[in-house]
Amino acid sequence: MRLRLTAVLAVCLASCASTEDAIAPIDGSPHFDQMATMVGEWYRTDGEAGDGPVMIFELAANGSAVVERLFPGMEKEMVTMYYMDGDRLMLTHYCALGNQPSMVATGGDEALIEFDFAGASNLGSPEETHMHQHVVEFLGENRVDATWVLWDGGSEAERRLFPVKRRTAQ
Repeated sequence: MRLRLTAVLAVCLASCASTEDAIAPIDGSPHFDQMATMVGEWYRTDGEAGDGPVMIFELAANGSAVVERLFPGMEKEMVTMYYMDGDRLMLTHYCALGNQPSMVATGGDEALIEFDFAGASNLGSPEETHMHQHVVEFLGENRVDATWVLWDGGSEAERRLFPVKRRTAQ
């Protein structure tokens, strides 16, 4: 029993160390400010005039967090919180899969923010299905491509692109 517990602990420590080594966070303050510009309602670029928003962004916690609601009001609504942890921009994604992956901004510029997996709650193993990466590409003041990368079995299984635009007053 002791040998088995030691082996499990060694595997856990090795996986934690490799996750830490793989993450090279960047100064996230400018990216947080960029995410804050997304406050408002966002619609699919190929949507109809009467369609509801696919994403809603709001500021929360006295401006220290950006809340994204994906598929607002729908059965599989998901929430992503963007926030600063020291000088790192982080996100926690409350997924319809029932797990909560956290990611750290690791790259990009003023028009692109790349997030990589940093850990998750309610995820039994890194092999289980979860969102592992997220990319936000700013294509203009009112146009964004948001990509979520789903992992299953320890590797990329699917990329989900959400091309969205903010509608201006008519």
